[in-house]
Amino acid sequence: METKNEHNNYALKEINTQDNPVAVIKAQTIRQKDGVGLRNVGHYDNERTPTMINIARNAQVQLTGINLCPKWGLYHGARGKVLDIVYHHDYPPPDYLPLYVLLDIPQYCGPPFIPSAPTVVPIAPIRVPCKYAFCCNRTYIPLRLAFAQTIHTFQGQNAGPVEPGQSPNTVQKLICDPGTRRFEGNCVGLFYTLLSRITTFGDPLDKFSSAIYFTGTNMNTERVLNITKNEKGYMYAMAEKREKYVSYLQQHKHSSKMSKDEQNKILDWVKTQMISL
Repeated sequence: METKNEHNNYALKEINTQDNPVAVIKAQTIRQKDGVGLRNVGHYDNERTPTMINIARNAQVQLTGINLCPKWGLYHGARGKVLDIVYHHDYPPPDYLPLYVLLDIPQYCGPPFIPSAPTVVPIAPIRVPCKYAFCCNRTYIPLRLAFAQTIHTFQGQNAGPVEPGQSPNTVQKLICDPGTRRFEGNCVGLFYTLLSRITTFGDPLDKFSSAIYFTGTNMNTERVLNITKNEKGYMYAMAEKREKYVSYLQQHKHSSKMSKDEQNKILDWVKTQMISL
């Protein structure tokens, strides 16, 4: 079975031509106190703030490591297609970061960068501190390849048609391997997360109307109908532990002493902080 990275690299190779070269974009990490360049790989989560990305025009990518503006559709995990990679003429690749990467993000609903193309957005380099706060900074393009994704990285997104008036989903259909029962038993809830990402199972009379399709030999109806049980009908040990924990929390829950007005003020404050997260 192909891994996510293998599939992404294969797909990138397929679109790579002499007229569409792959851009190797390296992050720049410097020490805060004197601006000296460093590596400090262990100071950052490479999934969220990658040291290097390889992209090209027409590559499928997703935002990573930052919520630029969630209300406009620019959040960690938002997907788009690369239209162009723009460098300053005095600071060419591969030694410098691009000025911006131009993306088409179908869910973007903010002010238009190009009036005739309202979903086209420039993504510029951003600078973030390392986990030690005052040690060093990394400047990087907050993107990574997303021809294929794991279920974990697809959380917060949906696939399939939407109601009239809603922003379209970037992905219309999912093709996935559900994995083995053993994997599911060790990662309880992951398969449910996958199923909950789609907006429709389609019309039973039209198999092509579904927003999800399965590949491999591990899928059957029983897995969906009894999602927390193994092939013998017994509940997975991890699922049983989870139910006991949820039951414990329910028995020991305490009602909030805050008024409804106080709760709403806290919720409003949280919403104002989302853009800066």
